[in-house]
Amino acid sequence: MAKQGLLPRKLAKYPACRYGKATRQPWRRKPTKDAPVAKLRKAQAPGGCVSVDRLESTTPGLIAQVKGLITTKRYRAATIFVDHHSALSYVHLQKSTNTEETLEAKVAFERYAAKSGVTIKHYHADNGRFGETAFKAEVLKQGQTISFCGVNAHFQNAVAERRIRILQDQARAMILHARGRWPSAIDAHLWPYAIRMANEVYNSTPTSGATRTPYEVFHGSKVSPNLKFFQPFGCPVFVLDKSMQAGKKIPKWNIRARMGIYLGMSMQHARSVALVLNMETGHISPQFHVTFDPKFETIRGSLGNISPESKWQVECGFKERSKKISIPTIAVGRPPTETPRMELSTADEDLFHQPTAVSLPGNDRTVDNTEEEALNTHLKRSKRVPKPSKYDREGIWVTMEAELEKTLPYYVVHEAIKEWFDPQDQEGQIIAYGASTDPDTMYYHEAMREPDREQFLKAMKQEVENHTQNQVW
Repeated sequence: MAKQGLLPRKLAKYPACRYGKATRQPWRRKPTKDAPVAKLRKAQAPGGCVSVDRLESTTPGLIAQVKGLITTKRYRAATIFVDHHSALSYVHLQKSTNTEETLEAKVAFERYAAKSGVTIKHYHADNGRFGETAFKAEVLKQGQTISFCGVNAHFQNAVAERRIRILQDQARAMILHARGRWPSAIDAHLWPYAIRMANEVYNSTPTSGATRTPYEVFHGSKVSPNLKFFQPFGCPVFVLDKSMQAGKKIPKWNIRARMGIYLGMSMQHARSVALVLNMETGHISPQFHVTFDPKFETIRGSLGNISPESKWQVECGFKERSKKISIPTIAVGRPPTETPRMELSTADEDLFHQPTAVSLPGNDRTVDNTEEEALNTHLKRSKRVPKPSKYDREGIWVTMEAELEKTLPYYVVHEAIKEWFDPQDQEGQIIAYGASTDPDTMYYHEAMREPDREQFLKAMKQEVENHTQNQVW
């Protein structure tokens, strides 16, 4: 569009395009104008010859849902059909590359062509999935013919290969452009919609040296697509309140719109209908009553950044939901005047020395000291220690936990104290209260005053080592 003057020419060298379309320099030169060049036999009408190939992505793509529980299925590929006569291309998104979904793509393309009275007569494809018995049988059933390129001779299917390259480059540039302006809301999992929008742009723009667009030639239309319906991929879009869309009134001072993410035009509605990603729920809905922000001005930090938090990545399963870990305080029966002092000597610190890396339970990864410090910082409790009363003695164990956390990982302290006195365990409470009258059962501070203190330390150290080695904390 920029090269042909439909948009400002300076956009042809936009930075996002340079990042998104970078490639190696060719080592062979194109032939001169006077050199003889072999020309491909062109189709005489739409549907006369259609090249087909598949685009695959290791990055899972989001599947649109208007309502309901968000699916865990993902787009993994797209089959691209290119008509030789009109240069129009059709994109069919797929969850897998199996034969069943490949046949669904063929049926969908032929249904799309039939709307304009176009009949597909011949296919040209790679000798892969398209060379399987089921696909060839379907071609034969429809009275069509098919030809294949040689093994590892993808250049013989250059029409489809080149179109995939163009759509990939354009989609990548779109995502980079949007992510550079709205990094919290845009990521590569939106690639299916960027590919489809890039395809719409290509079909709606005259090719070099042509006066009609691929869309006009394929469908036999004399009306070119209206470019005012195109907006930048991933830009903020404001959707009118649903009550107002239905003609109802809302309170005068209420918010009248919500912000969403623009994912291109709907393929099943008029071109004036936009696909909008809900940032809160992850649902994608077709909307007509919308206002666009093509310059991303409403999410600039200089304007206060009024955009809502982007939660769709979490709701759709692309990011893990944050988990809040809390360490419960423990109440135990003990005279309030006997608050134990947790003063650890150098020997005690050596006792509780832990290895540099510790394995968490139920998890195959290893947490180093830096992560452990971050977790402890996040879990740091208030320095205020509640004053124990006659009936509330949890201040004693708040102090004990705080002192132990200075030298032990938080989960060790939590599990140890939980094991000693679990507030949910009524039997444990009874044992704890009984310990205050049992001279043979001592608390930690009492054991450290006994003559056989070293035996207590040895037993405790052995217990900690066993739990660490067996990963049963």
